[in-house]
Amino acid sequence: MRKNRYAYIFDFDGVLVRTMEAHFQCYKQALAEFGVPIDRKQFFHQAGMTGQEQIRYFVKRAGVQVKIEEVYQRKRAIWEKSSRAVTAIDCNVAFLRMLRAADVPHGHGRAGLGR
Repeated sequence: MRKNRYAYIFDFDGVLVRTMEAHFQCYKQALAEFGVPIDRKQFFHQAGMTGQEQIRYFVKRAGVQVKIEEVYQRKRAIWEKSSRAVTAIDCNVAFLRMLRAADVPHGHGRAGLGR
């Protein structure tokens, strides 16, 4: 048995699959229901922010009083019911397959709560 001194850990969103556009569409719908417009370019620029941070930014920009957590929960509900048109990032998936074939330790995770 070979001893490895390393392992690879891959994030899921944005590394193994493209999810940003699908997330944007869900945020757009949720925020619209609360009367808050969202700017696509700004949303993509803020990639890496938490959902609550994204919502807080657009709510403040719109000058609207809403409960951030309510909007966030609505977005999550939309996400769970959406078709989530996401696509694989082929080069990273291919690399993951190469690691698996070579028996190199690896895994994937995500930063969100992912219930």
